[in-house]
Amino acid sequence: MLEFFVIGTPAPKGSHVGRMINGRVAIFPTSSGALKSWERAVKIVASAAAPKVPIDSPVSVELEFVIRRPKKPKFSVPATTPDIDKLARATLDGLSKIIISDDARIVALKVSERYQRDDEPTGCLISVEENI
Repeated sequence: MLEFFVIGTPAPKGSHVGRMINGRVAIFPTSSGALKSWERAVKIVASAAAPKVPIDSPVSVELEFVIRRPKKPKFSVPATTPDIDKLARATLDGLSKIIISDDARIVALKVSERYQRDDEPTGCLISVEENI
């Protein structure tokens, strides 16, 4: 089993938006620069924890996002934007070809998010386990 923590501000994988250009629809990503920084952080930490060859068999992945607590949270857990599925997409893309050969190898996925505790960094705890 591989387990590592990526320090940083988790960023969501954005959606796409269509715009008419010269009578045709062009599709553009809505992702921000924060996404590139987050994916880069995931790739750097994943590379340090990676096996010599990316895992090319079924795997289970667990992601626990640690999010900064707002001054006046609406809920006791971070049940607000960014969406947890978009955070997972961005993070899993950072693991592809480094930890696992392809994200199609993921057969089980557990994703959770919580507010950071005192003096704890924001980021994501990532666990990857082969399902042989």
